[in-house]
Amino acid sequence: MINRNSNNTNINNDSNKNITTENNNNNNNNNNNNNNNKDEMKKELKILLLFFNSFKTDKFKMRSGRVMAAKHLVENHLSNLIVIGGDGTLRGCSILQSEWISLLRELDDRSLVRRDLLREHRHLSVMCIPCSITNDLCGTDTCIGVDSAMHRIIEATDNITITSCSSSMAFVVEVMGGHSGYLALEAGIVCDASMIFIPERPPLGDWRDELHMKVNNIAGVFCGMWVRDDLLAGAEAIICIVSEGTKDKDGVLITAQAVKDILTNKLNLNTKITILGHILRGGTPSAYDRLLATRFGCGAVTCLKNMTTEEGASTVTICENEIRSMPVSACLQVTERCRRCIEEKQFAEAVLLKGWHFQHLLNSYNLLHTMRSSPVPDMSDLPGTAKIGIMRVGKSSVGQCWVVKAVVGYCQSKSFCAVIIRDGFEGLVKGNYMGMTWDMVKQFTSRGNACMGSSSMTAATVGLEKVANAICELDLKGLIIVGGFPAFKSITEIDNAKNDYPGLQIPMCMLPVTVLNNIPGTDVTIGSDSALNEIVYYCDKIKRAARGYQNVVFVVETTGHNCGYLATVSGLASGADAAYINQEPFDLEKLLQDAAHLRGKIKRGVKVGLILRSELANENYNTDFIHKLFSEEGLGVFTCRATTIGHLQVGAHPSAMDRCMAISNGFTVAAWIVDTVEETMSIPHGTYSWMMMMMMMMMMMMMMMIVDDDDDDDDDDDDDDDDDDDDDDGDDSG
Repeated sequence: MINRNSNNTNINNDSNKNITTENNNNNNNNNNNNNNNKDEMKKELKILLLFFNSFKTDKFKMRSGRVMAAKHLVENHLSNLIVIGGDGTLRGCSILQSEWISLLRELDDRSLVRRDLLREHRHLSVMCIPCSITNDLCGTDTCIGVDSAMHRIIEATDNITITSCSSSMAFVVEVMGGHSGYLALEAGIVCDASMIFIPERPPLGDWRDELHMKVNNIAGVFCGMWVRDDLLAGAEAIICIVSEGTKDKDGVLITAQAVKDILTNKLNLNTKITILGHILRGGTPSAYDRLLATRFGCGAVTCLKNMTTEEGASTVTICENEIRSMPVSACLQVTERCRRCIEEKQFAEAVLLKGWHFQHLLNSYNLLHTMRSSPVPDMSDLPGTAKIGIMRVGKSSVGQCWVVKAVVGYCQSKSFCAVIIRDGFEGLVKGNYMGMTWDMVKQFTSRGNACMGSSSMTAATVGLEKVANAICELDLKGLIIVGGFPAFKSITEIDNAKNDYPGLQIPMCMLPVTVLNNIPGTDVTIGSDSALNEIVYYCDKIKRAARGYQNVVFVVETTGHNCGYLATVSGLASGADAAYINQEPFDLEKLLQDAAHLRGKIKRGVKVGLILRSELANENYNTDFIHKLFSEEGLGVFTCRATTIGHLQVGAHPSAMDRCMAISNGFTVAAWIVDTVEETMSIPHGTYSWMMMMMMMMMMMMMMMIVDDDDDDDDDDDDDDDDDDDDDDGDDSG
């Protein structure tokens, strides 16, 4: 609880008392503590969390405005600030903190505040929390609001894709950006856009010519990346994404209307413009944004408590999924330098200043746009082509089709043949496999989860000897196993037995794709973010529906098996009162305590309670038992209802985070497999790619020769027709 008046602030970490829950019972004790620990309370942090509506004013930019701000802070006994906002907010807080001493001196000279208050608040501590949907701050991988904005974008682009397919239209989508093309870049990956326009990597040549080259099927370079022949390759949809504020090499603004004019006039496409605009700022926050906001808030309070008087304003950041802090001045300096690099056309340095996460996304987009149609229907028909197998072990999960798309595309670009093995190790033993090409997987953007079947039988269950013989018979040079814990268990069994079976001595890699997030060694698995969003939205709907009831508590059962990740994180994101998981044992006493907490909460006027339980949290204290217990304990105060989400979590719509992870991790796994196979076979790196290029050139030459022969035949026919016409003319004249 945060209070403006220091006399009403009581944060006693030693007593560990729940002031909010037991306020009525402990009023007398709290008053005694206030009197006895008055000196200690002065040392506690008095934090002002600036929860306010967004408001831009020029008053704070002036010295007089900052003087009044300092006056209000001192009068309210506030010397510690936690401020949420973008680069403008961070810059204002940094200026306020750096001028604090001079502002207090001016207040003293003008006798606006008592001197004893000025002496008490000689130092101002400031912690900032980055919140910007355009992710335009350097030094942090992401900001609060970015993931939610991406949810709005993919919802729009998925609907646009369906419209484009049904009506044969092209679309130009404009998203917010300013000096940052993060949203457009990630959107280009998750919706597989034909082209993107971003400030950090604008077109190196004339982008109008690059668009026109597509209709003639001439490979060109666009934004430093290969342009795919989407029009001639039968792409599912033609979507171009423009980040507002993007300029070309001459500094001319690239607008959505300009892109539409090229698509309409030169490519003869029925093109429409969709400007998402402020739609990106609204909507329900995603599960990741809720979790990130919680982590940022806890990190800001921790850093503020440990901050010394010599430190300036700082901001919390997230890098490689770790919460860190850095000076606001350093963050703003790097951000401003990045903007100058864009204005000075030093785009390579601007990309470096954006950080490793932005670079990783850009590399994934580059790889995704180097894919071409296969020169043959089946890559295995090419002589000397090595086969890379990919299979699913375990239950189907969100995102696996995106992994297949990335793996198949990368393997083909390196002249390897990607083979999909259906139904896991069972399908491998039965010979249920099929060679894949980019033409077969490029439309997997809109596919569900059933692209290669699944089986929960591990390698040892099927038989390691049978698996080894099947690998030799299929002549696999590498194997990628996609899945959850059964896949992890299978690759462990194979690794332990590879010395006994030579057929198992090939490069193998396991890619975690499961909604349960129960794989050791990784923070997040592909599919877990989509499941989290499904659970959180489900709980939000339950809480909204419960407002029409009178005092009700819902017990929601989530999936998870023996892992409580989904129940814990979704409980945190949805504001649940408790989450019961396998990793934290609970007993009847704990359940009764939570029932008492809910009873007191409902009596104070809160009409809704929410309890989450992982499906295998406890064998005896199941969902039905908890429902009956809370119904009995809440008699006369609240009613209790139970529900199970079930397979809704597994069939969730792929989130932007899961799509990006699937594409980038798929490329990473495929690159490791290809490099390892080349090293194992003692083949110089890039040999297969060189062979593919030569074969494609030969095929193009043959096609050109055929076209020339057809043209010669047409010319001969035209000459014969002309001779016949001359003869006819002579006959007529005679």
